[in-house]
Amino acid sequence: MAPIVTSALDNKSSKEKTIGKTLDEHEGMKQHLVVVANDPFNHELVNELRSMLAEEFEINPDLYDPIDVKRIMDTKCNWHVWRFLKWTDFDLVGAFGSAKWSLQLRLKYNFSSVKASEIPKELFLFGPLFWCGRAADGAYNCYVFGARYWPIKEFRYYIERFLIYHLETFDLTHEPDEKFNLIFENYQSTISNVDLSLVRWIISIREINNTRLNGIYVIGIPWLLSGIISMVISWLPKKLREITHIGTFDGLLRPQLEPEDIPDTYGGLCKKTSYMRAPADAPKMADIKEIRDCPGLIEKFMTKFAAWLSPAERQEILDAQEKYDAELGKQENQDN
Repeated sequence: MAPIVTSALDNKSSKEKTIGKTLDEHEGMKQHLVVVANDPFNHELVNELRSMLAEEFEINPDLYDPIDVKRIMDTKCNWHVWRFLKWTDFDLVGAFGSAKWSLQLRLKYNFSSVKASEIPKELFLFGPLFWCGRAADGAYNCYVFGARYWPIKEFRYYIERFLIYHLETFDLTHEPDEKFNLIFENYQSTISNVDLSLVRWIISIREINNTRLNGIYVIGIPWLLSGIISMVISWLPKKLREITHIGTFDGLLRPQLEPEDIPDTYGGLCKKTSYMRAPADAPKMADIKEIRDCPGLIEKFMTKFAAWLSPAERQEILDAQEKYDAELGKQENQDN
């Protein structure tokens, strides 16, 4: 999985410069997070939980991804175990149940194998999900425009892989204490363009990144959808309900953001050409056989998912991507 290539994750510190890296490189980057003299994640219950999970892996090996098993069993990387204890307030039995459930879901949806090369480039460039800026408390901001996730069944697989890609990339490229805000923009949402099955799927994988969520902001709710939104929030576990906020962008978010951390969509200085960016190895839709062989699917994507951008904005993003790809290719040639 190549990284999220947005200004939000392209911080000034070199350890966060993840442009162009592969999943294997991300995994290598992870090691610096935990090999420290005084491991803050060396809680007394970590070894107990790891032993319980080791027994579970031995009894039910087919339920778990070998990559995840290796991470859990790595005694140099206690954070992978500690996070389940933290999520359950250090309740050993609860942490064991949470770990089993999360790790089994990771195998079911192939989290560890997700790659940019299986996700259409247009989804990165025009899709209604992007990272832009950081809040005053340091949390990264991930924006999701709910009105643009139309229920198109032929495209569902790619949407799931796209969302998994973003979650997995953030998890693999950030320090254990770094978190993100999920900002759900519901302006122009209607009954017809809300994919409730996708919402339920997102909620089903909620604990996989259990210690990463800093806050959930639900903004711009039309009164027609207030009942549905309330229902969706009621599906969340108590811990997530406690960090869920409902209101407007101006009321909830603008006061805690600097102008350069506000997307231009909301009148800020963070430009689409910097936060709408695709990994170099993401293929075009026309080059993916399953999409190409589905009549009208590309047109449906452009008229539904990408409609929040004007033709001029889409062209500007494409031009910026072309320049980015050229610079990346030049850098790779110099490295070789």
